[in-house]
Amino acid sequence: MITIFLSFFALSAALGLTLYAGLAAPGMAAYFGLVALPASLAGLATPAVWGSLLGLLAFEWLASSTRLTDLAWTLLHTLARPLAASLLASVGLDSLPRSVQWGGALAAFVIALLVQLTVLALRVAARTPAPSPHPWIITALQTFLAAALGILAFVYPEAAAVIAGLLILIPLPWAPRLGVLAYSALRAGFAALAQPGRTRTRWETGADRLPSSVRQAIEAHLGRRLGAVRSARITLARLGPHWLFQRGRLVITPQAPPLFARRRLFRPHVRQLDPGVGRANGELLLELLEIEAATPYALCVGPEAPPSAVILAAIEGKERYERKETPGADEG
Repeated sequence: MITIFLSFFALSAALGLTLYAGLAAPGMAAYFGLVALPASLAGLATPAVWGSLLGLLAFEWLASSTRLTDLAWTLLHTLARPLAASLLASVGLDSLPRSVQWGGALAAFVIALLVQLTVLALRVAARTPAPSPHPWIITALQTFLAAALGILAFVYPEAAAVIAGLLILIPLPWAPRLGVLAYSALRAGFAALAQPGRTRTRWETGADRLPSSVRQAIEAHLGRRLGAVRSARITLARLGPHWLFQRGRLVITPQAPPLFARRRLFRPHVRQLDPGVGRANGELLLELLEIEAATPYALCVGPEAPPSAVILAAIEGKERYERKETPGADEG
């Protein structure tokens, strides 16, 4: 039973990388007599099955060639890959008690989802752009690792389980940033599906739209009460040479530089941004706004904020001010 669970643990991680390579590889290997599949999965060895999977894998490579189709394809598979892993585990464990079968299916879903969210975050980072491998390199690694894990799961399940565990554990130090990337993409994708053609959100106007603790932190930073203020939920992707990927609010107030406010360890922190000139790419799903200033920075703009061109106009309309350092400002 332990060997069976190790096999499906590794196979679930493989499907989280890419559904089609993770299933086509063991199917082909079984067809040529290199792997012995469980009886419940013997259908994977049928040429019509693994041949169809290879065709879908080729389509996946084609979809990864452009930014929009790459992000859309990966977003659509955020649910498809975990569900496929769960279904496959429930079929492969059908000889075990029902409670074990359901538990294995749930575990397979979680494992595939964790791996898929890392893949989604890396692909978003590569399209931001950010310090991430080129998208075709990520696609190649996904395909190779998924195929290798799919075969190893039934040849050396212990080694395959170790590799699958590393795929889950290695990204943990970067989990906050990867989580922001994945969340931003999922939110943008859900908005596009739920309300296609919807116009972008406008500014949130008025100090009362800010959380009270954030408003107080901003007033302490400025040394005065807030009057007219506009804010929008955005992601501070880069500040200087550092890629932060921090979720928060861009706050525009009269006669003051732009501010970025966010919660950190349950406390609000305010960071002053330099006004400057920049460019907005206006891409679908996630827009990137890059500002050339004394300390350059980049913002990721999702559907919950005004268009990046509108935000850019607000930032470029500011005069240059000296940076104001205050105790409690976020130094991260």
